Amino acid sequence: MEATAMSAVVPSSEDSTLDTILRINVGGSIFMTKLQTLRKRGVGKLSKISEDDPTFINNRGEFFFDRDPNFFSYVLQFYRTGELHISETCCTKTIKSEMEFWELDVDTIGDCCWGNYCRAEEQMESTTRLTKHLKFLSETTPTDTGKPLTCKQRLWLMLENPTSSIPAKMWAVVSVILLMTSILCYALTTLPQAKRGYSKTLIKTTQCGRTPKLKYSENFLFTVTVVDICCLVFFTVDFF
Repeated sequence: MEATAMSAVVPSSEDSTLDTILRINVGGSIFMTKLQTLRKRGVGKLSKISEDDPTFINNRGEFFFDRDPNFFSYVLQFYRTGELHISETCCTKTIKSEMEFWELDVDTIGDCCWGNYCRAEEQMESTTRLTKHLKFLSETTPTDTGKPLTCKQRLWLMLENPTSSIPAKMWAVVSVILLMTSILCYALTTLPQAKRGYSKTLIKTTQCGRTPKLKYSENFLFTVTVVDICCLVFFTVDFF
Protein backbone atom coordinates (compact mmCIF):
# COMPACT_ATOMS: atom_id res chain seq x y z
CA MET A 1 0.00 0.00 0.00
CA GLU A 2 2.85 2.35 0.87
CA ALA A 3 4.70 1.56 -2.35
CA THR A 4 1.60 2.28 -4.42
CA ALA A 5 1.12 5.64 -2.73
CA MET A 6 4.71 6.59 -3.20
CA SER A 7 4.78 5.62 -6.87
CA ALA A 8 1.96 8.08 -7.47
CA VAL A 9 4.50 10.85 -6.99
CA VAL A 10 5.69 10.21 -10.55
CA PRO A 11 3.36 10.05 -13.54
CA SER A 12 3.53 6.71 -15.29
CA SER A 13 1.13 7.43 -18.16
CA GLU A 14 0.31 10.20 -20.59
CA ASP A 15 -2.85 10.93 -18.59
CA SER A 16 -0.78 12.19 -15.67
CA THR A 17 -0.69 15.90 -15.07
CA LEU A 18 2.44 18.00 -15.45
CA ASP A 19 1.70 19.61 -12.10
CA THR A 20 2.86 16.45 -10.32
CA ILE A 21 5.41 17.21 -7.62
CA LEU A 22 8.69 15.29 -7.94
CA ARG A 23 10.91 14.46 -5.01
CA ILE A 24 14.60 14.35 -5.98
CA ASN A 25 17.32 13.20 -3.60
CA VAL A 26 20.77 14.42 -4.63
CA GLY A 27 23.60 13.35 -2.35
CA GLY A 28 21.28 13.23 0.64
CA SER A 29 19.68 16.63 0.01
CA ILE A 30 16.02 16.66 -0.93
CA PHE A 31 14.78 18.87 -3.79
CA MET A 32 11.18 19.18 -4.89
CA THR A 33 9.86 20.60 -8.14
CA LYS A 34 7.07 20.15 -10.65
CA LEU A 35 7.36 17.80 -13.60
CA GLN A 36 6.26 20.69 -15.82
CA THR A 37 9.36 22.66 -14.75
CA LEU A 38 11.65 19.89 -15.98
CA ARG A 39 9.75 19.21 -19.18
CA LYS A 40 9.48 22.77 -20.50
CA ARG A 41 13.24 23.17 -21.27
CA GLY A 42 13.41 20.00 -23.33
CA VAL A 43 17.13 19.49 -22.66
CA GLY A 44 19.19 17.56 -20.16
CA LYS A 45 18.78 14.38 -18.18
CA LEU A 46 15.98 15.73 -15.98
CA SER A 47 13.77 16.58 -18.94
CA LYS A 48 13.50 12.85 -19.69
CA ILE A 49 12.89 11.73 -16.12
CA SER A 50 10.12 9.19 -15.52
CA GLU A 51 9.03 6.46 -13.14
CA ASP A 52 10.80 3.90 -15.32
CA ASP A 53 14.13 5.59 -14.66
CA PRO A 54 16.54 3.30 -12.72
CA THR A 55 17.22 6.16 -10.30
CA PHE A 56 13.62 6.05 -9.05
CA ILE A 57 13.22 4.39 -5.65
CA ASN A 58 9.68 3.05 -5.64
CA ASN A 59 9.26 2.45 -1.90
CA ARG A 60 10.38 6.00 -1.10
CA GLY A 61 8.74 7.73 -4.02
CA GLU A 62 11.84 9.69 -4.95
CA PHE A 63 14.66 9.82 -7.43
CA PHE A 64 18.18 9.38 -6.08
CA PHE A 65 21.34 10.79 -7.69
CA ASP A 66 24.70 10.38 -5.99
CA ARG A 67 25.97 13.76 -7.15
CA ASP A 68 26.94 17.15 -5.70
CA PRO A 69 23.81 18.72 -4.16
CA ASN A 70 25.34 22.22 -4.24
CA PHE A 71 25.74 22.14 -8.01
CA PHE A 72 22.34 20.54 -8.48
CA SER A 73 20.75 23.69 -7.08
CA TYR A 74 22.24 25.52 -10.11
CA VAL A 75 20.89 22.83 -12.44
CA LEU A 76 17.41 23.05 -10.97
CA GLN A 77 17.52 26.82 -11.22
CA PHE A 78 18.30 26.45 -14.93
CA TYR A 79 15.07 24.51 -15.46
CA ARG A 80 13.20 27.26 -13.65
CA THR A 81 14.76 30.32 -15.31
CA GLY A 82 16.30 29.02 -18.54
CA GLU A 83 19.84 30.11 -17.62
CA LEU A 84 22.56 28.35 -15.67
CA HIS A 85 24.15 30.60 -13.05
CA ILE A 86 27.26 29.27 -11.33
CA SER A 87 29.15 30.54 -8.31
CA GLU A 88 32.62 31.97 -8.89
CA THR A 89 34.02 29.61 -6.25
CA CYS A 90 32.87 26.52 -8.14
CA CYS A 91 35.73 24.40 -9.52
CA THR A 92 35.94 24.22 -13.32
CA LYS A 93 36.44 20.46 -13.26
CA THR A 94 33.35 20.10 -11.10
CA ILE A 95 31.36 22.27 -13.50
CA LYS A 96 32.38 20.17 -16.51
CA SER A 97 31.81 16.88 -14.72
CA GLU A 98 28.37 17.84 -13.39
CA MET A 99 27.20 19.39 -16.65
CA GLU A 100 28.27 16.27 -18.49
CA PHE A 101 26.33 14.09 -16.07
CA TRP A 102 23.20 16.23 -16.24
CA GLU A 103 23.62 16.39 -20.06
CA LEU A 104 23.71 20.18 -20.22
CA ASP A 105 25.73 22.14 -22.76
CA VAL A 106 28.02 25.03 -21.80
CA ASP A 107 25.81 27.29 -23.90
CA THR A 108 23.24 27.12 -21.12
CA ILE A 109 25.54 29.17 -18.86
CA GLY A 110 24.20 32.68 -18.39
CA ASP A 111 25.95 35.67 -19.95
CA CYS A 112 26.74 37.11 -16.53
CA CYS A 113 28.64 33.94 -15.55
CA TRP A 114 30.22 33.17 -18.91
CA GLY A 115 33.26 35.38 -18.35
CA ASN A 116 34.01 33.76 -14.98
CA TYR A 117 33.68 30.31 -16.53
CA CYS A 118 36.07 31.15 -19.39
CA ARG A 119 38.67 32.62 -17.01
CA ALA A 120 38.43 29.57 -14.77
CA GLU A 121 38.85 27.28 -17.78
CA GLU A 122 41.95 29.20 -18.92
CA GLN A 123 43.42 28.92 -15.42
CA MET A 124 42.75 25.20 -15.41
CA GLU A 125 44.48 24.79 -18.79
CA SER A 126 47.45 26.81 -17.52
CA THR A 127 47.63 24.66 -14.41
CA THR A 128 47.51 21.52 -16.54
CA ARG A 129 50.35 22.74 -18.76
CA LEU A 130 52.40 23.73 -15.69
CA THR A 131 51.82 20.33 -14.12
CA LYS A 132 52.99 18.58 -17.29
CA HIS A 133 56.07 20.81 -17.43
CA LEU A 134 56.95 20.11 -13.79
CA LYS A 135 56.46 16.41 -14.40
CA PHE A 136 58.79 16.62 -17.40
CA LEU A 137 61.40 18.43 -15.29
CA SER A 138 61.17 15.80 -12.58
CA GLU A 139 61.74 13.12 -15.21
CA THR A 140 64.64 14.87 -16.92
CA THR A 141 66.44 16.52 -14.00
CA PRO A 142 69.12 14.19 -12.63
CA THR A 143 68.88 13.13 -9.00
CA ASP A 144 71.48 12.06 -6.45
CA THR A 145 70.51 8.41 -6.71
CA GLY A 146 73.78 7.47 -8.38
CA LYS A 147 72.02 6.11 -11.45
CA PRO A 148 73.56 6.94 -14.86
CA LEU A 149 71.89 9.72 -16.79
CA THR A 150 69.64 8.84 -19.68
CA CYS A 151 70.00 10.41 -23.11
CA LYS A 152 66.93 12.53 -22.38
CA GLN A 153 68.47 13.88 -19.19
CA ARG A 154 71.80 14.58 -20.88
CA LEU A 155 70.11 16.46 -23.71
CA TRP A 156 68.04 18.53 -21.28
CA LEU A 157 71.12 19.43 -19.25
CA MET A 158 73.03 20.44 -22.35
CA LEU A 159 70.27 22.78 -23.50
CA GLU A 160 69.21 24.20 -20.13
CA ASN A 161 72.33 24.13 -17.96
CA PRO A 162 75.44 25.57 -19.68
CA THR A 163 77.69 24.66 -16.74
CA SER A 164 76.84 20.95 -16.80
CA SER A 165 79.40 19.90 -19.41
CA ILE A 166 81.74 21.08 -22.14
CA PRO A 167 79.18 20.42 -24.94
CA ALA A 168 76.66 22.48 -22.96
CA LYS A 169 79.13 25.38 -22.75
CA MET A 170 79.82 25.13 -26.49
CA TRP A 171 76.08 25.13 -27.21
CA ALA A 172 75.62 28.24 -25.06
CA VAL A 173 78.50 30.03 -26.81
CA VAL A 174 77.09 29.18 -30.24
CA SER A 175 73.68 30.42 -29.16
CA VAL A 176 75.11 33.76 -28.02
CA ILE A 177 77.15 34.17 -31.21
CA LEU A 178 74.17 33.46 -33.43
CA LEU A 179 72.03 35.82 -31.35
CA MET A 180 74.53 38.65 -31.86
CA THR A 181 74.79 37.75 -35.54
CA SER A 182 71.03 37.95 -35.93
CA ILE A 183 71.00 41.38 -34.27
CA LEU A 184 73.85 42.53 -36.53
CA CYS A 185 71.98 41.33 -39.63
CA TYR A 186 68.94 43.29 -38.57
CA ALA A 187 71.09 46.39 -38.09
CA LEU A 188 72.80 45.96 -41.50
CA THR A 189 69.43 45.87 -43.27
CA THR A 190 68.90 49.50 -42.18
CA LEU A 191 71.92 50.73 -44.19
CA PRO A 192 71.23 52.70 -47.37
CA GLN A 193 73.10 50.09 -49.40
CA ALA A 194 70.76 47.39 -48.16
CA LYS A 195 67.69 49.47 -48.86
CA ARG A 196 68.82 49.84 -52.47
CA GLY A 197 69.66 46.15 -52.65
CA TYR A 198 73.42 46.69 -53.02
CA SER A 199 76.52 45.27 -51.41
CA LYS A 200 79.84 46.93 -51.10
CA THR A 201 82.82 45.48 -52.99
CA LEU A 202 86.15 47.20 -53.08
CA ILE A 203 87.60 47.44 -56.61
CA LYS A 204 91.25 48.31 -56.79
CA THR A 205 91.78 50.46 -59.85
CA THR A 206 95.16 51.96 -60.57
CA GLN A 207 94.65 52.80 -64.22
CA CYS A 208 95.32 56.48 -65.05
CA GLY A 209 96.14 57.11 -61.44
CA ARG A 210 92.57 56.69 -60.30
CA THR A 211 92.02 56.17 -56.64
CA PRO A 212 90.29 53.00 -55.43
CA LYS A 213 86.55 53.35 -55.52
CA LEU A 214 83.59 51.37 -54.29
CA LYS A 215 81.22 49.35 -56.39
CA TYR A 216 77.90 47.93 -55.18
CA SER A 217 76.35 44.65 -56.19
CA GLU A 218 73.13 42.90 -55.31
CA ASN A 219 74.74 40.21 -53.15
CA PHE A 220 74.78 42.17 -49.90
CA LEU A 221 71.11 42.04 -49.00
CA PHE A 222 70.84 38.44 -50.14
CA THR A 223 73.76 37.36 -47.96
CA VAL A 224 72.41 39.15 -44.90
CA THR A 225 69.00 37.62 -45.43
CA VAL A 226 70.39 34.09 -45.74
CA VAL A 227 72.46 34.48 -42.57
CA ASP A 228 69.48 35.84 -40.67
CA ILE A 229 67.28 32.94 -41.83
CA CYS A 230 69.91 30.45 -40.67
CA CYS A 231 69.90 32.08 -37.23
CA LEU A 232 66.12 31.92 -37.08
CA VAL A 233 66.16 28.23 -38.00
CA PHE A 234 68.66 27.56 -35.22
CA PHE A 235 66.59 29.40 -32.62
CA THR A 236 63.44 27.62 -33.77
CA VAL A 237 65.06 24.19 -33.38
CA ASP A 238 66.50 25.24 -30.01
CA PHE A 239 63.05 26.35 -28.82
CA PHE A 240 61.34 23.09 -29.65
